[in-house]
Amino acid sequence: MDCYYTSPELAQELIWAVGKDRTVARVADFAAGRGELLRAAQGRWPRAAIFALDLDGRAVARLRRENPKWRVARCDFLDPISRERTSILAGLEGQVSLVVLNPPFSYRGGRRYPGSIDGTPVTCGPAMAFLLASLPYLRRDGDLLAVLPAGLLKTEKDEEARRLLRHRYDLEVVATNGRSAFQGCYPGTVLVHVRPLREGRALGQMVGSPKTACRWRRGHIVVRRGTVQMHSLCEDLPKKSLPLVHSTELSDGKANTGRRGGPDGRSVVRGPAVLLPRVGRPSKDKISLYLSRSPVVISDCVFALLCEDSEHARAVQKAFTNRWPTVEQEYGGTCAPYLTVRSLVGLCGHFGFRAKSVYRA
Repeated sequence: MDCYYTSPELAQELIWAVGKDRTVARVADFAAGRGELLRAAQGRWPRAAIFALDLDGRAVARLRRENPKWRVARCDFLDPISRERTSILAGLEGQVSLVVLNPPFSYRGGRRYPGSIDGTPVTCGPAMAFLLASLPYLRRDGDLLAVLPAGLLKTEKDEEARRLLRHRYDLEVVATNGRSAFQGCYPGTVLVHVRPLREGRALGQMVGSPKTACRWRRGHIVVRRGTVQMHSLCEDLPKKSLPLVHSTELSDGKANTGRRGGPDGRSVVRGPAVLLPRVGRPSKDKISLYLSRSPVVISDCVFALLCEDSEHARAVQKAFTNRWPTVEQEYGGTCAPYLTVRSLVGLCGHFGFRAKSVYRA
């Protein structure tokens, strides 16, 4: 089992992901370690009851000694029998306002762990198993904040658990951490905010006012990927060439045209649209508006999100930039990061927009 504890700075950053006016009566950490996440929560909600569990007996003794008002117990939280035998968990299901977690990330041998969501069994990695085991203790209006390995959002091992999770919970990446976030190890990690989907709110619907959500959901976004390969372009383009938009033409939230041309009839799109890079180092300022009805050609390194009108396009751009950490995490790949059509359509749905894909523009 890995034991890399949360720093006070990271704990504060995670806790402030909860809204300013949030009232919290009970806070629980089921892998409390040194208790930094709980101390950060207590600093913000001093009257909240604190529940701390850990498998390490020395960590439990230290927590009891340093925090006599907390309810502290030793528990192997991934073991259902151990959870049943832990007295402080009795009656706690559905009662915790805020769950905070920095669960173990890895165990030797790549073992899969059993978990379940609403009675549906899955197998997954230890971090996801910890997350799933924590959810039954959360109130319907509760929040779960966790430091998780970045790979949890991508790995095949956790794919089924992620799919089931999104049917009942809104999962948002709050921030990404540098590899120096934990002393003594260098994992890629993310800060994640999980909330139960409110009754009547569809999967992936953006949290916001009903009026805003309704306006953003009108009509479909059409997702198009360009097909023009940059190496195939020759210097002497035919007279019917159109302005070309490559990923290098996307900057400061705008699509810059006029630098070069592309062949008419292939990968042609018109505004209003949001253009973003398919491949390359992701950057928020490359989420670009193109509102003109004049046709442009997009390279195979660019996606176009074709929108109903200018207002619709601005709302899409705002959603993608305001929740940039979630977008950034969808860029995968071991060499040049890239975004898939499937991931892009999923992001649109997660942000409250209906989307359909057309592979070839």
